[in-house]
Formats: sequence, C-alpha cells, structure tokens
Amino acid sequence: MKLEPSEVTLRFGATVADEGEKHHPETWFTYPKYDPNLNDGDVAFIIMAEPIRFTPTIQPIKIAERNERPKHGDMLTVAGWGRPAVGLNST
Repeated sequence: MKLEPSEVTLRFGATVADEGEKHHPETWFTYPKYDPNLNDGDVAFIIMAEPIRFTPTIQPIKIAERNERPKHGDMLTVAGWGRPAVGLNST
C-alpha cells in the first residue's frame, strides 16, 4: 500500500499519540532496502510542506557523521513511535 503525502499527518512535540502539533509532509524518501516483512531498514527522509517551529518540546535531532560512532556511556536520542506490537500498524 502506497500512501500519498496528503494522507499522512505527522505529530511533533508529543509523548502520546493523540497530542502534539500536527504537520503534513510534502514528500519522503524511504530506504531502498526497507523490508516490510522484517521491518529492517525502517527509516525515511521527510521533506515537510511547511517549516517546523522549534519549541522546548520540538527540537532537531543531530544526525551522526559517517564515521562517528557512539562511545560507551554517550547519551543518544531515539525518535519515532514504531509498531506497538507485531502485526499491528502504527497509529
């Protein structure tokens, strides 16, 4: 199933699925080796239709450099809702 950007709403600054600011993407690019059966390579680059306004709860995530590797004890940031259980779609 291929979704169109007009069918997608992204939430920013939320800690639960029905809160936060709603924004729409202009388009996105998924990882070419994404495997929906295993959920491997589940990453995408999203271009937003409108700029996102940063707030205390909406901040950019630093992307690691190509050769940058975290060291033991480094603080890392993870984003995304993921799948709530095997066989279920994200909401």
